[in-house]
Amino acid sequence: MMYLSGVICFLLILTVEARVGNSSYFCHETEECLYFDRICGNEDYEVRRYDSVQWVSTDEECYFMEFAAWKAFHRLHDYIKGENEEGIKMEMTSPVVIQVMKTSFWRPNKYTISFLLPSEYQEYPPEPTQTDPLVYIQRTPEMYVYVKSYGGWATTIMDKIKSYFLSCDLDKQHADYVETIHYSACYNSPMTILNRHNEVWMEALGNPACGHEEMSFY
Repeated sequence: MMYLSGVICFLLILTVEARVGNSSYFCHETEECLYFDRICGNEDYEVRRYDSVQWVSTDEECYFMEFAAWKAFHRLHDYIKGENEEGIKMEMTSPVVIQVMKTSFWRPNKYTISFLLPSEYQEYPPEPTQTDPLVYIQRTPEMYVYVKSYGGWATTIMDKIKSYFLSCDLDKQHADYVETIHYSACYNSPMTILNRHNEVWMEALGNPACGHEEMSFY
């Protein structure tokens, strides 16, 4: 019985850690990245499945996404560099994900900026310190997302353009997706100038629409 319990615990640990790792050719600046299964794709977008994972997050209200990210980065960076209840220092992971609410152009937006927690701390992440109530731990559920990739810098303007193009592509396919929120995923350090990789994600509702490519779940 003890042996069986040990095996079950070991498998549970593997399940948690398997959600984070090196999963793609464009994730090469950090040791660990967010795993995904590629379901299908076409010339306009691809469909991915992401497992449920935990993040350290913070919110920022601002007119420009890049300014919000810059302010939030310092709070999150302090957390992974030891400003948490256990004083644990962690390695940076990829991508940095920014949740973008759909809002009027003349109003400031509320952005949620998140760092993926390393595999070692996915199950039991250290809590943020009480001195910084703006930092918190959150878990995202398993989800299917539509993804459009692009190079250069993930600015407010580029994010608006790419998210608009992705929504147009999905509307052409009569796809159901969450229209009030999208995500900006950034894989590179601010110090990286060339060959940058960014993505726009929109969460799929129901069965994902693959367009001209046959769907292949695995």
